Amino acid sequence: MSKSPHKDGAVEAPKDQYFQNGIRLFKTKKYELAVEEFKNSIELNAAYFQPYLMIALIKKTQEKFEEGLQWIEKALDQKPEESYCLYVKAFILGQMGKMNEARRILDLSLAINSENIEALVLNATMLMAAHEFEDALLSINKALEIDPTNQSAQVSKLVVLESLGWTDKLQEYKHEVDRLLFRELFLDVSDAVMRIVFAADKGPERIKPKLSILEKLTINLKEAIAYFIYGNTQNMAEIYPHYIKLMYKLQNDPHFNGLPIKNIINRKCFPIYNRLKKNNAIASIENALDRANDFPTYSAETAQLKTLMYTLGAMIRSVNLTKNRLYDLFIQVIDALGHGLYTGNQRGTGHSLTSSEINSIEHNYTDLKKNPGNRITINLEDVNTFMMVVEHAIKLLRLFIARA
Repeated sequence: MSKSPHKDGAVEAPKDQYFQNGIRLFKTKKYELAVEEFKNSIELNAAYFQPYLMIALIKKTQEKFEEGLQWIEKALDQKPEESYCLYVKAFILGQMGKMNEARRILDLSLAINSENIEALVLNATMLMAAHEFEDALLSINKALEIDPTNQSAQVSKLVVLESLGWTDKLQEYKHEVDRLLFRELFLDVSDAVMRIVFAADKGPERIKPKLSILEKLTINLKEAIAYFIYGNTQNMAEIYPHYIKLMYKLQNDPHFNGLPIKNIINRKCFPIYNRLKKNNAIASIENALDRANDFPTYSAETAQLKTLMYTLGAMIRSVNLTKNRLYDLFIQVIDALGHGLYTGNQRGTGHSLTSSEINSIEHNYTDLKKNPGNRITINLEDVNTFMMVVEHAIKLLRLFIARA
C-alpha cells in the first residue's frame, strides 16, 4: 500500500486493524499490548512511519530512551522530514543528555514546521536550561500565538517571566491564563444552560418550574464568569457565590434526584470549584449564599446578545468542536460580545468593542466561507448552521456598536 497524502499534505495513517487496536490500547495506557499491535501493523506493511512513531512515543513515556531513539529513527527512515518525528527525536536526545544534537534536530523540526507547538515549547525549555530566558520567551510567545490555551506553553511562560524577575508581567499573565481557562469553563456552563432549556422543553410539566429556577441560577453563574473574563474586575471570588448557590440548590432539592440534568451540571460546573479553590477564591457557604444576588434585568437588545453569546458557547460544545478555524471564529465572536457586553466601569455600562474587531470577524468569516479547508470535521449541515449564526452575530454587533 502506497503513501497517499491528504489535501493538507499529511500522510495517511495505516488503516489496518492492528494499528487501530494499537491506538485504542495506547489511549488506555496498555502500552505493552499496544506495542505488540503496532509491531503487527509493521509486519503487515512496513512503509508507514506512524507505527514506529507510536512505539517511540510509548518508549518515551516509559522513559526507555535508548529504545525510543531506535524506534523514532526507524520512523524517520520512512519519512525523514516529518516534523513531529524530529521533535520526538530531539526530546529523547535531550533526555539522554545529548543537548547539542537535540538542539540541531529540533532546529530541523522547526524549519519544516515552524508552528509545531510542542517543538516550540521544547525549544523554550532548552533555552531556559541554557539561561537564555528572553529567547525562550520568544519561542513560548510564538507557541501561544498559535494556541493561547496550550497548558505547557502557559506554564513555561510563567516560569520564564518569574526567572526574568518581571513581576508585573508575571501577575498580568497569571490573570490572562485564568481568563482563558474560565473562557473554557464559560463554554461548559453555556452548554449546561442550553441543556436545562432542552430538559424543560422535553420534561414533564411538574418539573418545569424547578428547571426554570435552575436555569436562572446557571445563567447567573455564567454572568459572573463573563464579568471576570471580560470586565474590569480581576476578583475571581465573585464567581463563587453563584457557583455555590447553584450547587446548593442542585444538591438539596429532591426534585432533581435521578434526573440526568443533575449529573450533567455537576460534571460541567465542578471544575469551576477546583479552579476557585486553587486561587483561594472560596468563602464559607453561608457568606457566599448571602452574596449571590441576581444580576439586573437587561434591555431586550442586551438580553438578545447575551443569549446569543451563550448559545455560541453551547454550539461549540454540542458538536465537540475541536480547535480549528471554525472554532477560532466562534471564539472571536464570543470575545467580541464579551467586550461589548461586560467591559465597563459598572455592570452594563460602557464597552471596549471596536469596529476593527467586527471587521476582523467579518474578514475571517468571509475567508472561511470561501476557503473552508479540510480541518473542519463536523458535517456540512452543522457548518452551514454555524456560519449562519456567525453572520447573524455580525449584524447584531454592528447594530450594537452603532447605537452605543
